[in-house]
Order: sequence, then C-alpha cells, then structure tokens
Amino acid sequence: MYSSTITQAQVDKLEASTNLKLYRHTPEDSRAVSAHLKSAMGDDGKLTRQLRPEEHAFIRNERILCQLDFAYALRFIVQISDGGGLFYLDNLWDSQKLLLARLGQLEEQNIAQAQRGEPCDGMLIADHKGGRQLGHTAISRALIWHRTLFYPHTRTASVSVDEPGITGVFSKDELLYDNLPWWLKPELRYKSKDAHFKFEPLGSSVTYYQAQQRSGVGTGIGTGQIRRVSHDRGRHVRLPSNAREGLLPDHPAESLLTVHPRNHGLLPGWLVVRVLRSRAAQAQAPLVVPVHPVLRRALEVPQATP
Repeated sequence: MYSSTITQAQVDKLEASTNLKLYRHTPEDSRAVSAHLKSAMGDDGKLTRQLRPEEHAFIRNERILCQLDFAYALRFIVQISDGGGLFYLDNLWDSQKLLLARLGQLEEQNIAQAQRGEPCDGMLIADHKGGRQLGHTAISRALIWHRTLFYPHTRTASVSVDEPGITGVFSKDELLYDNLPWWLKPELRYKSKDAHFKFEPLGSSVTYYQAQQRSGVGTGIGTGQIRRVSHDRGRHVRLPSNAREGLLPDHPAESLLTVHPRNHGLLPGWLVVRVLRSRAAQAQAPLVVPVHPVLRRALEVPQATP
C-alpha cells in the first residue's frame, strides 16, 4: 500500500489469481478519462447512458489500483493551495516523498515481523517538522481518506487544537470529497459541518474533534475496525475526554492507541502513548517510547502522566 515492493507483490498476487491485467495509466490520462465519464452521470446521481465495456474496465482498473497503491490514488486527491487554486497530490514535493518513504519502510518492517510470527510494532510516526509548508498536512489528510474510501468499516478521527483549526480541516476534506470522480465516491449517508462524514453502505466514517471540546458523543468502535488518529500540524493536541470515551473499544480483546506528541513536562523528543482497553478497565499505565531509534519495544513507566 505504501511500499512499492509490497504494492507490486499484491498486484502480482491479484493478477495471478484472476484473469485481470492491471494497467497503470499516467495521472493525466486517468484524469482525462475521468473527466469524460462525467457526462455519463446526471445531476440526480443516476447514469444518463449505459457505460461502454472499456469504460467499465477503466473504472474497475482504477478502483483496484487506488485501493492497493496509496501513491496511485493521489492522482484523484484534490487539495487547495494557499492562493486558493486546486491541485492534485500526485506531483509530490521532496519533503512529501521522504514521509511516504518512511511509511513504506515501516510497512515492510511490520510485514516482516508478522511473517516471523513476532508482535508488530505498528506504524507510529512523530512528525516533528523542522518548519512549515512541507506538505505533510496534505499527505496526512490523504492517508485518512484513502483508508476511509477504499476499506469498508473504517472509522477515523481527526483532532485539532480549536474550532478554527477543525473548521479548516473539515473544509479541506469537504473539498476533497466533492472533487472525487463519481465512480470513486461512496454514498454519503449524512454530513455534519465540523463533526462527521458518514458513508453507507460502505460503513466508514470520518469524525472531527477539538482539543478544547467539552460536549458531544464520540464514535463507537466495533471488532476488526481500523482506528487512526491524526493531529494538526505537529502541535500538541490532547484528545478530548468525550473522544477518548467514544473511541474506547467495546470488545475487551481490543485496544486503541492514542499518541500525545511533544507532551509538556516530559522528556523532549519522546512520545507518551496510552493504551486504552475496554470501558470496564480504562486505567492503564502510559508508555514512554523514544522517537529515535525506530520504535521497537515500549518501556513501561507507570509514574508518567500524559
């Protein structure tokens, strides 16, 4: 998904088990065909004509590759520039390529651990950026939406420091969704400004929280669903109490990992990670883990307070 080696292995496996041959179009060709397909969809959300076989084949090809390959999917992910113009994320900056390369390395490490029968460390990155305008916020939003769009029953949460911050994140996400090709858009059950996107029958959702939030109901989580929490531009964000409650697993065998970057009053360059079990057993000692070297095993420090 993030590693080109692992992605190609998944493509080869799919092609070997089916009669499909996937084709990687250029971003320009993909968007040109997508623009042509707009004419087949009416304003009422219904097809105005029957799709031709080659159009069906294109849609199937792009859906599969977008699910298997995060980098390929970026050709359909829209962001807004500081000047107000729209752009697609497939033309990555060097700073963005470095972040994606790190994701690929972590994915390879986790798969290798799983194949050896070892516990997997997971993909946990403390993005201590050396400056602004590195394009990492755009990548983080694309990561959230890639999982939400292409993997059913995925629930994601995004947290910002205050109301203006979460309004900005929601507005960018709304733009992203509105500009998706119709054949990639999941059916929207409801949308609540600065709060929710809920997709059915896909079963996925995006929920937004403020660090200063004091009311509201968090999202419940069921067995086997993916949990992701993003933070805003690397600033210190504490997950609000109602979000923590809503995101607590219902099943006692599950756990949710929350990350508090740059936690005040603790060691610089370290993260505080709290593992939350079921609602009946919330009190868990936090873990203090180093950002460098690469996370391998966490050291339990019961006296630390996030």
